[in-house]
Amino acid sequence: MTKVNLKNEQLKLAWLWIRLHSLPTIEGSYPVLMHWKSIREWMTAWQTARKWTCGPDEMSCLKCQGPSKVKAGTFRIATCNKATLMMSGECQTCGKLMNRATSQAKLQTEKANFASKSMTYNAPLNAHSSNPKAPLNPSL
Repeated sequence: MTKVNLKNEQLKLAWLWIRLHSLPTIEGSYPVLMHWKSIREWMTAWQTARKWTCGPDEMSCLKCQGPSKVKAGTFRIATCNKATLMMSGECQTCGKLMNRATSQAKLQTEKANFASKSMTYNAPLNAHSSNPKAPLNPSL
C-alpha cells in the first residue's frame, strides 16, 4: 500500500468529498482509507455531469457556463499547427471571447456550420500572428 502525504487543504477537500457525496470508506481503518474503484467511479460520473454538449454552430462560454452561439462578425479560424485549428468568436449573450479547437480534417464542416457568422481566416498562430488584426491566410 502506498502512503500519500496530503497538505491540510487537500485533506479538507477529501473530507468534504466524503461527507457531501457519501463516498464509501473502509470501516475501522485509521487513517481513513477508501477503495480506488469507488473513487474512480465517482470522479468519472462527476466529470461527465459537468461537461457541456455544444451544437455544431456553438462554442462553450465560460462566463455563461454553457454552450452559446457566436455573435455575427466575430468568428475567426486560425491554424495552430498542421493538424489543429483554433476557432474563436464572441458570445452572443455576454460578449466574452469563446474558443474551440478542431482538426484540419474538419475544416470544411466547420466552415459550413459557421458560414453565416462572416468568418475571417488568420495566418498560423505563433508569436507574430496571434494579433487579432493579423493578415488573412488565403490558403484556408
